[in-house]
Amino acid sequence: MYVNRNERLNIDFKVERLSFPHLQTMDPRVLHIAPGKNNELHRHAHESLFVVLRGEGEVRVGEQWSPLRAGSVAFVPRWIFHQTRNTSPHEELVLLAVTCSVTMTSGRASRRAGRTPREAEVARSPRCPARGAQESALPLAVNCPKC
Repeated sequence: MYVNRNERLNIDFKVERLSFPHLQTMDPRVLHIAPGKNNELHRHAHESLFVVLRGEGEVRVGEQWSPLRAGSVAFVPRWIFHQTRNTSPHEELVLLAVTCSVTMTSGRASRRAGRTPREAEVARSPRCPARGAQESALPLAVNCPKC
């Protein structure tokens, strides 16, 4: 379990890593954000898919914020800054976050994924094409019509 609290930045969340037998490339985690708090603004080399399990809030992808509620699904492209905020003053926001395994960009794991270490390095590079994407034009969140 990973916990991060920083009152000055309004950060209060914890992350549980889910473990399944035979899991090789996915890195599923459950994110819990305290009422009225958020996680840190950050980016990383992998894509992320968030599914809201409970609560309501907002997700920032690039410069655009989108509302979230139970059943919402949000996508975050590689290298794009993002942040999730719990807008409820009373209820915890709980999300399932699915990414690729963090080790997929390392040389050894990249070879298993069919990439050379150099290809993996280029993908992590600040010059990676995904880093220059038009952030405001990205698809952000979809609310489940049944929820």
